[in-house]
Amino acid sequence: MAPVELRPPLNPAASPDVAIDSHGDAQAVWIGNSFVIQGAYKPAGEDWREPKSVTEVESLSEKGHSALDPQVAFDSAGDAVAAWSIGPAYGSEKEESVVQATSRQAGGAWQPPIDLSQGGQEAEDPQLASDSLGDALAVWDLHSGANWIVQSAGRPTGEEWHRAVNLSEAGGNAYNPEVAMDGSGDAVAAWEAQAGKEWRVQSVVKASAGDWQAPVGLSETTAHGDVFPQVAIDAQGDALAAWQLYNGTAYLIQAADYRTEIAGKEGGSSTTTPGEDQSTGIPPATGPSATGSGLSQQSPPTSLSSAFRIVHTRTERDGKIVLELECSAGRLSSSASVPAPTRTTAHTKTRHTILYGKGSAKVPTMGVVTLTVVPRHTALIALRRSKELPRELHVLVTVTFTPAEGASRTETHTVIARR
Repeated sequence: MAPVELRPPLNPAASPDVAIDSHGDAQAVWIGNSFVIQGAYKPAGEDWREPKSVTEVESLSEKGHSALDPQVAFDSAGDAVAAWSIGPAYGSEKEESVVQATSRQAGGAWQPPIDLSQGGQEAEDPQLASDSLGDALAVWDLHSGANWIVQSAGRPTGEEWHRAVNLSEAGGNAYNPEVAMDGSGDAVAAWEAQAGKEWRVQSVVKASAGDWQAPVGLSETTAHGDVFPQVAIDAQGDALAAWQLYNGTAYLIQAADYRTEIAGKEGGSSTTTPGEDQSTGIPPATGPSATGSGLSQQSPPTSLSSAFRIVHTRTERDGKIVLELECSAGRLSSSASVPAPTRTTAHTKTRHTILYGKGSAKVPTMGVVTLTVVPRHTALIALRRSKELPRELHVLVTVTFTPAEGASRTETHTVIARR
């Protein structure tokens, strides 16, 4: 099927997200012209409608503000919920933003957005999840004045959004939250936690009728950030988390799963509270779960990738990233992005990820092959115009090697690109 243009002609668009319900209805959202969140709806069995003008596109956020990080989710009835972060108009010196959400019933119109986070602060990077009953959960990053913390708000079906609660612990930074729900409302969330110079993946769980439990550590500590955890949960409430971890030589992909049911279901759960790691202020990665959290018998992290060697990297004047790799016969593919940095200094502040580009190469025999990552046009524009980004960018390049025989292997490397 040929691709369909969802944005209006000659209007820029970025950062899409899409969801589909159990009937096959689909909803897409993205950042549209003038940083307004826009959307398009596709009924089951029909085609996307190609807009002829701006007025034919749904506008979810208010004009005159800079809206970023759109997310959308469906329940089984076809009701949709969307969320984003919104701040002053683009180019403003103010660093205030709030997370907003809106919803619509199946076949209906989007409702006016409401604020989920408190005003006068800086909230960003919302993530959404919804169950089959229409319950919704949102998580996001909030700058509390001293640290970045992870917050969450929930909306039971037929009710208003509840007041936001803190998920991460005080005294450290927490970034890049993710959330998932099963069909009955059990939920899991994870983020990367920083205490001093050490980082770790932390996670919390929530039974459908309960509150979020105390966070526990999943990974070993590392001196490098940007672990980017991902979470998933099945119909029985068993959850899985995966992340990248730098071991001093290369990035590895690790995972941990929860093999017991979430509290409130048959089977029970551990009632032992974990000890505190006094060196970092982050709970240890192993051991029993927090009270009622259902995280007993947590499996240790498992490495899912093995190394193939990158001999040399460089960036060229036109923004291309060139990698020389040594591997056997097979196929190489890559994607690259400039992620939201760890915000340790003001000059590295940016609110969203820039999609940088992709590359691919064939490896006919054993030896060194060159892989070039070509930046997208939108990435080049962002790099040239943005006042928030430093001149030296740490670009994450994810390389997947598929050998002629055997399983694929994936690694993520950091390459310094200069603009």
